[in-house]
Amino acid sequence: MLWTLLNRLTQRVNEFNKDRHLVDGNQRFVGVLGSFFQEVCVKPLLCSSLALSLVLSLSGCSTGGVQQSGVAEGDSLSTRPEAIRLCKLAKLELEAKEGERLVGLAHEASCPCSEIRGSLGECAHRCVRGPFALRALGRYIRRGLSDSKVASLLLERFGPRQRERIDVAKAPCRGAATASVTLVVFSDFQCPFCSVAGRMLGELEKRAGEKLRICFKSFLIHKEAEHAAHAAFAAHLQGKFWPFHDVLFANLGAQEKDDLLAYAKDLGLDVPRLERDMQGAAVMNAVLRDGLQARALRLRGTPAFFLNGRPFTDPKNLPTFLDWIEEEIAVAAASLASSQPTSLPGNAGVQ
Repeated sequence: MLWTLLNRLTQRVNEFNKDRHLVDGNQRFVGVLGSFFQEVCVKPLLCSSLALSLVLSLSGCSTGGVQQSGVAEGDSLSTRPEAIRLCKLAKLELEAKEGERLVGLAHEASCPCSEIRGSLGECAHRCVRGPFALRALGRYIRRGLSDSKVASLLLERFGPRQRERIDVAKAPCRGAATASVTLVVFSDFQCPFCSVAGRMLGELEKRAGEKLRICFKSFLIHKEAEHAAHAAFAAHLQGKFWPFHDVLFANLGAQEKDDLLAYAKDLGLDVPRLERDMQGAAVMNAVLRDGLQARALRLRGTPAFFLNGRPFTDPKNLPTFLDWIEEEIAVAAASLASSQPTSLPGNAGVQ
């Protein structure tokens, strides 16, 4: 079984290598790995074995550099002026044929601002979410996805789906409660991709600053992660959740009870109290509530992310997360500036 899964991973990486020249090649590569590990992380015995493959694969990525927005030189297009306009609006770099396809799909997709009638191509310059929808459309096109898949992904991200109500009142959070964007992560301390994602959160905070708040929810995919989750929430009761969070993800293979207590001591926690709290009702119920909420949201794997109640549906990499955060910040600003909100304001979807 392990070799079968490794072969599947190799096949996906090889598929990526065929079009590695694409501007957003790194994003697609991380997406390949992300989708693969979403499948693997529901198989507890395999996650740790495949963590090294993930790290080595990530270290092989290369960035494409800064590009000018527009359509690359190539075949003459009847739609070229409009393709150039849409690409500049979305800050995209596309080949000529990709630009032609962008125009066609943009005029088939609905405007992502419900109060504006017409297609995405028609409303993009007037809709605050328009440039973001065009940018996502361009990325889907560069990934070589079919028209039906592109339409499905656009609807998933920009459609009229109701935001989920996620209770974070007692969850470990960092960042101001008044931040424009609340990012809720459902995670498991035995999942290697959660460990990678956990490190990415710090970079997101650096880029987004005070406009971002991050909240953690435990979703136990692996039975072995239960004690770690209890210890982390017990550390939260002493104000040390995030340092404990970082230590746990740095030590995926060492999370026995003695290990947990040793980490607590190193972090200056009251170890006897932490040991008592790990068995207490407050901690046990908190972890149970998180798991019940994850199942109510129909989550199937970890990590899972929600931005202001919107499920994150794109490849889990830094540029795409930043794009979603930028969109939420723009929506929140537009809502404050207008008596007719373009969408729900910041922190919508969290309680």
